[in-house]
Amino acid sequence: MTSRLTGTYVDPRDPRVTLASFSAEWSQRQVWAAGTARVVNISVRDCSFASIELRKLRRSHVEAWVEDMSGHLQPSTIKTHVANVRTVLNAAVRDRRHLASDPTAGVILPRPQRAEHSMRIPTPEQVGQLL
Repeated sequence: MTSRLTGTYVDPRDPRVTLASFSAEWSQRQVWAAGTARVVNISVRDCSFASIELRKLRRSHVEAWVEDMSGHLQPSTIKTHVANVRTVLNAAVRDRRHLASDPTAGVILPRPQRAEHSMRIPTPEQVGQLL
């Protein structure tokens, strides 16, 4: 099998490992500052596909999650959440047991609003000039 030769083979009989369970087990082995561990755990916990088996995880799951976050979070926050989850998923790929490739690869994230398009709040002096 080519996938065995290239290291992308995922055994379908492997235990049913989810993103949340892999992250919990994997994060215990990481040398992180307390704050880093906390934000990665929050991102994984709040991820809409945390309970899906890694072997069943698809890019469409990630895209739906990003779309959902776009309704209530700023682009920079979304980027942080995706980066945190991507870190865990890449660890699963490198582990070569549960995931053959990173489903976050190539997912387009919302872009931050450019400063010239953002709302400008007038100063008290500017408001006084209008009166």
